[in-house]
Amino acid sequence: MKSFWLLIVFFAIPYPKSRADIQVTPSVAAVSESDDILKPAIGLKGYFDGGFGVTFWGWGRDFGPVQERTMLLTVGKYWSPFSFKNLMVGGGLTALSETTRLVYKDAKEDNQNDTFYNGGGFFALRYSYSLSGLILDTSWESGIFPAGFSGGILLATGRKQVISLGIGAAL
Repeated sequence: MKSFWLLIVFFAIPYPKSRADIQVTPSVAAVSESDDILKPAIGLKGYFDGGFGVTFWGWGRDFGPVQERTMLLTVGKYWSPFSFKNLMVGGGLTALSETTRLVYKDAKEDNQNDTFYNGGGFFALRYSYSLSGLILDTSWESGIFPAGFSGGILLATGRKQVISLGIGAAL
């Protein structure tokens, strides 16, 4: 009986929130790499109290001896400038890793591996709906990257767009 009253007192005493509100959402996506061909991707989104968000995407394809693998990481701030609080905009920094491999089974000495890294910025629109701890999240992220420099003058840019849908949880 004593432990029952201790439990009641524990829940009756107000105490400060000891951890930040965290949302984790595994997601599936379609990625456009400025070539009008949508590629399937998988990812993980994490959103933290204060409007900060991190997303990680991975996709790739194999055709013959060629393997392509791409990873995209975004880190930014999300806020809701609208009266409708479930719709948010975001912006921040993004990092890209693109790997192309030539893998020959019979001529292993001809195998090649080339990885390209790049950094840029991104803009995002996000709609998130919470239903008793379960999060339904859909978003559009567009990252832009410098594609070439010559004497300090930006010659071209590259773009990656990710349209995603995920179901996660608030921790």
